[in-house]
Amino acid sequence: MITMYYDNTCPVCRTEALHMAEKKPDAIRIVSINDAREELAKFGISEDEAMTYLCVQDKQGNMQKGMDAVRLLYKTAQLPFATVFEWPVVKQASDMIYPIFARHRNLIPNWMTQLVYGKVAADCKDGMCRTRGK
Repeated sequence: MITMYYDNTCPVCRTEALHMAEKKPDAIRIVSINDAREELAKFGISEDEAMTYLCVQDKQGNMQKGMDAVRLLYKTAQLPFATVFEWPVVKQASDMIYPIFARHRNLIPNWMTQLVYGKVAADCKDGMCRTRGK
């Protein structure tokens, strides 16, 4: 099983996390960054870094970040287009574009998230998600 660490205040992140958990509940564990600060710190990943870039722990216990994490996540979820991100030109382009996307994902409107995933997490409105706990 892999573990996806996600920003539970970000509609795109939360929606994707819930989508992945629904798609492959026996292969993908989702954990809010708020609940995993110490766990991530063991890998030298700051809260700020984790809140900016997707982090996924693979089956061997290694941490993947950024597009490497996205590729692992999509491959594990067996998404039909997952292999596209491994094509040489697409891989290079996505590696360059991902940091920009990640830093500005909060500007993505809910209608675009809904277009990609077919829905937006139920408790996410107006560009933010209502969170419980911390």
